Amino acid sequence: MRPEKGDHIGSPLQRRAEARQGLPTNEPLVPGGLENPLREHIVGLENRQAKPAVGLESPTWTDNWQLITRNCYNLPMARIAIVIGSESDRERMKAGLELLEKLGVEYEIRVLSAHRNPDELGEYAAGLSDRGFEVVIAGAGLSAALPGTIAARTNLPVIGVPLDAGTLGGLDALLSLVQMPRGVPVACVGINNPANAVILALRILALKHDWAAEALGKLG
Repeated sequence: MRPEKGDHIGSPLQRRAEARQGLPTNEPLVPGGLENPLREHIVGLENRQAKPAVGLESPTWTDNWQLITRNCYNLPMARIAIVIGSESDRERMKAGLELLEKLGVEYEIRVLSAHRNPDELGEYAAGLSDRGFEVVIAGAGLSAALPGTIAARTNLPVIGVPLDAGTLGGLDALLSLVQMPRGVPVACVGINNPANAVILALRILALKHDWAAEALGKLG
């Protein structure tokens, strides 16, 4: 039983934790035997019909699998959710993703457009708190509606990354993000600067989590 494509739950922290358990990487950290109630529950989740994918993947049984196994074994969980509006934005967010990998910080990334997938995006944003996330990073270009749409559906802090995706060099996205209406705040970093968004997210998390402060300490 393995997680679905697009569910980023295989970061260095998980691999090290699994190694300590003496289990193969990416195998579920659940005691063997179907007589175990936890394994029965996870097997039931695996056999459940998953929802059709939206963007990369929609939340499916793997979200529950992650939550159950990590709570059971007291493993670190993803606290940072990263959302981009199209697959082409992944390359522009690469510096931030690479920094998270370098620091060994868990994260989840989803492709959901504010214009093409408005209902799915709203459902995803509204459920982030219940799934244990504490900070959202959203990269967007042009009209940059994505970060604001997320901020309208969650009380979690949302950090917007304006991306250079058109003829105005990212200035259109920058102005869209900094001009959010009263009551729907979105933090904004520089154009094409996802690394700063990651550092800001970790500073927010460091107010509560020692591991985030330790990650920041690795930056020098």
